[in-house]
Order: sequence, then structure tokens, then C-alpha cells
Amino acid sequence: MKRKSRKIQAILLVLFVGAVLFGIAVVLNLGERVESIQTAEQSDPLWIGSQLQFEMLRLERELSEAALGFKPATDVALRFDIAWSRITILQEAKLAQIIETFNIDQSVLLALEERFETLEPLIEEFATQDMTDEIRQQKAEFLLEALEGFDASLRSFLLSLAQAKTSSLTEFRTGLLSLSQAITYLGTTLLILFGIFMTLLMLELRFTAKREREMRVLAEEATSASRLKMNFMSVVSHELRTPLTSLLAGWTCHGLMPLL
Repeated sequence: MKRKSRKIQAILLVLFVGAVLFGIAVVLNLGERVESIQTAEQSDPLWIGSQLQFEMLRLERELSEAALGFKPATDVALRFDIAWSRITILQEAKLAQIIETFNIDQSVLLALEERFETLEPLIEEFATQDMTDEIRQQKAEFLLEALEGFDASLRSFLLSLAQAKTSSLTEFRTGLLSLSQAITYLGTTLLILFGIFMTLLMLELRFTAKREREMRVLAEEATSASRLKMNFMSVVSHELRTPLTSLLAGWTCHGLMPLL
């Protein structure tokens, strides 16, 4: 009985430890999912992509107004630098990794980067040199033509980002629900295993206490039997010794010695 109980306890202990390890793995997986979503939210490529599209529109507007003399050419250079910075941010390690995780085509960013590298000397020339209104208008028109064709690509890029983000958040919520259910089942299983383990432990303690009481009773009975035996032997010895002593005393008085 005791050996069987120990085997059951060992099996339950192994199951309990396995359930705890599984729970730790679930919590770590949940932590990684939350961290990935927080990273995507803190450095949202969709928001930065929208800012890039907005800066491209503002750059085109600044070029048009500068060509008409409504805005200084230095504003065009400033807007150009801001738009380029948005392109660079989207191609940085963290954001590039997020976009790559979404399996989104980044060719529009590469094309924009190449076009901006080509236009950079022209923008600097446009912003620093004095020129007539006609030449300024011609250069502005050339720059506007060079920037044409990216609006549709950027809209497609932003649409893909929005769809990927929505899908990722939906998947995260579904996974979070599944993990929460798994944690609930795991907690219930742990409580059941713990209850069974404690029940078996209490039964074993009661069984051990019962055996201890039985052994104590047996020990007391053995002690009592030994004491009775010693008393019996003492009485028998005394009873045998008394007549022998009388006989020896009578023989001595008559001068007789027993034959040994």
C-alpha cells in the first residue's frame, strides 16, 4: 500500500512539474507576443508611411508655390530633407524588420531613395542659386515631373501595411484568447493535481499514524508479556527454591548430605 502510494505521488509530482513548465512556456510566449505588438505600436510603420505620403504632397506643393514665387526655395530644400528622413526611418533595422515580417514589397522605398539621391544636387541648386522666374519655374516643373508616379505606389504600400497590421492584430487577439484559455485550463489542472497530491499525502500520513499506533500497541503488549514472563519465572523460581531449602535444612540437622 505504501509503495503504491509513493508511485502515485511520484507520477503526480512529475505531472505537476510538467504542468508548471508548460505554464511558464505559455507565459513566455504571451510575453513575446505582447512585446512584438508593443514594438509595432511604438514604431508604427503605417503612421510613418502616412507621414511620408503627406511629406511628398507637401514637397510637391512647396515646389509649385516656389515656382510661382509664393514661397522661398529654401522651404523646398527643407521639405525635401524631411521627406527623405521618412524614407530613411522606414528602412531602419527595426521598421524594416517589421515590414519584412508583414511580407510587404518595399520596392517603392528603394525607388524613392534612388530618386531622392538623384534629385538632391538639383534641390540644393534650386535652393541656393539665384535664377530668373522662368528658369525657377522650369526647374520646379522638372522636379515635379521627377516626383510623379510615386503617389499610386505609396498608396498601395500604405494599403498593404494597413491590411498587414489589421491581420497581425487580429491574429494577436486570437492567440491571446487561446493562450488565456490555455492558462485557465492549466490553472484548473494544477489545482486538481495539487488537490489529489495533498489528498494522497494526508491519506499516507493517516496510514503512517495508524501503523505507528499499531506498532506502539504491539510494543506495549510485548513489554507486558515480557514482564509477565519475568514475574512468572520469578514466582516459579521462588516456589521451587522454598521446598528445596527446607529439605536441605532438614538433612543438615540430621547430619545427612544429599547425593549429588
